[in-house]
Amino acid sequence: MPLKVRNVLRPFLLLALLAWALPAQANEVTALRHSSGPGKVRMVIDLSAPPVYQVYTRSSPDRLVVELLDTEATNLRPGTPPTAGVIARWRVEQPTLRRFRWVVDLDAPLPPDRVKSMVLQDPHRLVVDLQTTWEEERSLPLTEGVTWLRREVVGGFRGYLLWNELAFDPQDPHLRLDLGLAKDRLDARETVTAMARRTGALAALNAGYFASAGGPLGVVVREGRVLAPHVSRRPPRTVLGLTRERGVLFDQVAVHGERLASLGGQDWSEVVMACGGGPRLLRAGRVALTTNEEQLGPNGNNITRVAGRTAVATTADGRMLLATASGYRDNHSQGMKLEELATTLLRRGAREAMNMDGGGSVSMVLGGRKISDGVGCRLAERPVATALLLFDERPTLHPEQVSLKLSTARLPADGRSEARAVVHVRTASGAPVADGTPVEFQTEGLAAPARASTREGKVEVPLTALRLPGKARLRVRSGYAEASGEIVLQAGPLQRLVTRLGPGALILPAPPTPQTGSEPCQPEVQRVLPAPTSRTQTLEVLAEDGWHNGLPGVPVAVTVDGTGVGTFPTPSEGNLQLRLELPLEACQVTLQAGDLDPVTVPVPALVPPQP
Repeated sequence: MPLKVRNVLRPFLLLALLAWALPAQANEVTALRHSSGPGKVRMVIDLSAPPVYQVYTRSSPDRLVVELLDTEATNLRPGTPPTAGVIARWRVEQPTLRRFRWVVDLDAPLPPDRVKSMVLQDPHRLVVDLQTTWEEERSLPLTEGVTWLRREVVGGFRGYLLWNELAFDPQDPHLRLDLGLAKDRLDARETVTAMARRTGALAALNAGYFASAGGPLGVVVREGRVLAPHVSRRPPRTVLGLTRERGVLFDQVAVHGERLASLGGQDWSEVVMACGGGPRLLRAGRVALTTNEEQLGPNGNNITRVAGRTAVATTADGRMLLATASGYRDNHSQGMKLEELATTLLRRGAREAMNMDGGGSVSMVLGGRKISDGVGCRLAERPVATALLLFDERPTLHPEQVSLKLSTARLPADGRSEARAVVHVRTASGAPVADGTPVEFQTEGLAAPARASTREGKVEVPLTALRLPGKARLRVRSGYAEASGEIVLQAGPLQRLVTRLGPGALILPAPPTPQTGSEPCQPEVQRVLPAPTSRTQTLEVLAEDGWHNGLPGVPVAVTVDGTGVGTFPTPSEGNLQLRLELPLEACQVTLQAGDLDPVTVPVPALVPPQP
């Protein structure tokens, strides 16, 4: 009979036949376990032998991968993951015959230094601890008078929160706080990034509410001129005001012609810049939410849900704070409630504060780049009607230029070869940044430190290749400035073929078709079908290098009892799946690839069941 590789199965009867043909015994996963404690989740993999493994993170989306090489697992699934904030879900994968992965999908970034692994014996175990609760805070001077603070909070009932804050003295003569209009009009919308770039602002923040068709909804005053009144169908809402003497005011304000009328009795006659928002958050160092009075609660434009937030505040020592709070993935349903925003500002030293437009409008821009998006956000920036623009005539001090030089463009994907990354960080003038400026590293396919600090404007760190052939990527960030590079990880030469013989199935002949005009067919129970003479058999073939990397594009020649069947290239993961049509009798499948010795897979006879 002819020998074939089949892509489409005819009707068959599945038999419980599973045979293995391996050049060497693989490690075996015998159990998957996990436990959790305060701020930590422990993943445990029980094995039959010491593991060959690598643990790494990936981004877009964020996930942790625990990968065992030269390892097999059969019908194992991890239990339900703990409710740990950072963990969204997890699963196991076996992309090839000898590569096993426990993949953890994350709802927060997970720097490498938040993951620890260790190997234990008696019995053999791989233990991976991942930290699920942590905070990181970094502070950078933008100029001599403006400081940027970035704070990430991971864990807790919100899962992930990104807090950005600008602090400065509004009385500083080198600074100017202005109100930007979209495209310098009252009937348009424009992104905060575009406004900041167009005006050359050091920093910018989304401001008041706006109409979907364009234009502000609320008080707008520029250079002492009232450009937009309060919303007449709503009660007067909280307005930020800046006087000629650079005093900062917060109050519910109505507009009567060209006059600003404070509901709290303040004098707003000297206000030269104002922007409406609401509600009020803090008054005299206490939480003072005015959602109901301003119809921003359940009985009005309800904004009390969890969402991204923008706020403006002043402190007891006279500083001004511009702040945003963002979620991991989006600002429509992640972020803070208003009460949380108010108490966070209190902890930051604020005494007076108000809320600005939030949700998808949240935007803080530094140096023409939006920095307020959560790590997992992929949404386009929303155009708005107004923005607070901060200008400083002094030279910038923060990282503006980041350059990256890699010591090599190629590395073996062997899990141990190293390269060096040299990073130079400079200000806008080209001067080295101050010593101790943080530099962060994010990698794909490489192991690297999570962060380092500059010395004389320079950082040098080692990079180690993972066993992941392909393009490895490195992204470097200092402040909001970034640089990136690539190293090609090369697989080694073909070292072995690993095979697995899967289940066999009888090929049953199709039932006879009655001829026209013939006698009626006999009842089904009286039909006699010809006995099967062949079967289909699945055979998996993995082409590997000496580092347990699957090799794509390897031609594998297949013969059965000396008769050629064909030559088939291995696909992307190096794992080839063949479906052979074979005789029922015992036979031998022989595989030949490259300069390797032929690999023979004995196939036992398949005996049809007796009727």
